[in-house]
Amino acid sequence: MEKMESETAGLKRSPVERFSISRALRSPLIWLLVLMSVQWVILNREGRFKPKRVNDTQGYVGALQQETLRDILSGNRTVGYPLFLEVVGPLAPEFGAVPEAHTIVYFAAILVFWLAATSFTGSPWLGFVFAAPMVFANLFAIVRRVQPDFLSCALAVAALGFLVWAVACPRRKILVWAVAVFVFLAYQTRPAYLFMIPFVPFIGVLLWVCLRGWNWRQIARWTVGICLASALPFLLFSTLRWATVGHFGLVSFGGVNAIGIAVVLMDSEAVENLPPEVKPLGERIFRKVRMGKDRVRPYPPNLGGASYRYNRIVWNTSFPMAVEYLEDQARADSDATISEAPSPANMVEVNKLLTDLSTAMFRLRPRRYLAWIATSAWRTTRRVIRNPWIRVPSLVLLVSLLGLSIRWLAYVFRRTDGRSTRSDPLRPGLRVALGLVLLGVGYYVCHILLIVAVEIPIPRYIVTTTPFLSGSVIGFLCALWRGMFIRESASWSL
Repeated sequence: MEKMESETAGLKRSPVERFSISRALRSPLIWLLVLMSVQWVILNREGRFKPKRVNDTQGYVGALQQETLRDILSGNRTVGYPLFLEVVGPLAPEFGAVPEAHTIVYFAAILVFWLAATSFTGSPWLGFVFAAPMVFANLFAIVRRVQPDFLSCALAVAALGFLVWAVACPRRKILVWAVAVFVFLAYQTRPAYLFMIPFVPFIGVLLWVCLRGWNWRQIARWTVGICLASALPFLLFSTLRWATVGHFGLVSFGGVNAIGIAVVLMDSEAVENLPPEVKPLGERIFRKVRMGKDRVRPYPPNLGGASYRYNRIVWNTSFPMAVEYLEDQARADSDATISEAPSPANMVEVNKLLTDLSTAMFRLRPRRYLAWIATSAWRTTRRVIRNPWIRVPSLVLLVSLLGLSIRWLAYVFRRTDGRSTRSDPLRPGLRVALGLVLLGVGYYVCHILLIVAVEIPIPRYIVTTTPFLSGSVIGFLCALWRGMFIRESASWSL
């Protein structure tokens, strides 16, 4: 009787009374929130929540202060970050709330990724291992800058989190919609994230195969759906810009970036062979910069010096000369007198001219261009590997992979010899973890290749490419160790 009364009393306890500290401490979500709280305190003590205006800040502040939609869409800024500043800017003077807002969005993205990794791996703690290192990513070096780099990276993390979640729960169509929304927000905040449009379907298919295997009918349905989610918003927005400003694309700025690389590849022979529509401008720029060497070093050892030279080539030479060239053409076409002021060049026209010149130079010097991309990507990767949070786990992972290789050879030998019936050491749990590794490494490779294709890989660009790397290495290491040392009957609850 007393036992029944005690059980009844236990059932009548409130949620607060049933709360157990030991149970809470066993929750990875609690520890993830603790890590975020610690990082918040560190950022506050280091002064990272004091906003820093940079040269680009004013361009984003004034991007939406235009009279017509045509003026907004023909500018050199996408609309994502200006809208963010319109919402967050008034919350505190001098953009005082921007760094905190950056951090909140990023932490929310990490929580999404943890939920996704938990559903994908079936283990809350393994999901924690993949997500927790992102809390202390090098990305926080730029959190106080009133610039779109930090926010766009946070939105990309959220987009890929929803992608992983959608693979784990394919019946929840709202997750695919979330992928479409956050991919769109990422490249609307910073155009460098256009690589997400092809990357999301590609990595989505790999994740599906790692989790669900080779069912071609299911893969085909999934591929069609995720391709539409990734590409359709871009196509609709680009169609709107084409109908409004006559340019099909996200923003009129790609050629302005690429010209800084194209000019470095110039020599007298290449300039002479330029197409007639861009040859006069190419000759003007080449005479100004005087870089007519037969061999051009593809990557200066001093990154700061390279950035300085890049900015001078773009903004002090190429861009003003393109504006001047278009104004001269407009004056000649209208038979205007020299005393009359020419109409100002449109940003769309300037970008198109510089895009045509850059593309022509890349085609004339493809080896130099490929050498630039390969050398820049390699040297950037060497800088990234110097991070101890990446280097040390990677070395441990290499040793562990060596051990797995030995075990694999022993497994193959015993199986062919007929002396063992043990299962394949590469268990499904390890293949699932490998899917998240492919996501993290693929994100870095695709992102860094897009950056070096058109720009100098300066530090604030590099830190946005690496948020997944530490978690990918450490998470796969934990999965590998578990697969090597835990018996087959053990569950994947970690």
